[in-house]
Amino acid sequence: MLTVNYFLKPGTPASAHRVIGILPGQHALMVEDEMMAWAQAEDNTWYLSIEFSQPTPEDEYSDFQLEEGAKVVAEWSRKFGFPINSLTVPRHQDTVQGKRNGKSDPGPKFPYVAFLNRCRAALQG
Repeated sequence: MLTVNYFLKPGTPASAHRVIGILPGQHALMVEDEMMAWAQAEDNTWYLSIEFSQPTPEDEYSDFQLEEGAKVVAEWSRKFGFPINSLTVPRHQDTVQGKRNGKSDPGPKFPYVAFLNRCRAALQG
């Protein structure tokens, strides 16, 4: 996955806790959950992060990505004790750093409300 290769380059100024690719099995742990990833500038200490690989902004997110991401968020919710909602599971584009820097990810193709519902269902199941 290109994202994983990018994060592994020495001197890369960004990281994420997880990278989830399009195909089943493409799930990389990049930063341990208890450690800080470099995804949110001054808010790095407050956020866990998932980078969903998407070849182009026009590509749909795969069912695998959404299901795998939901499992991760549910795991984090149990582990760290936060509820799953739009405040605790924001899109990068909705964070302070994201707004300031004009971030557009995960973008309009990401089914955000449906993803939050998947996360809640994964937490229950």
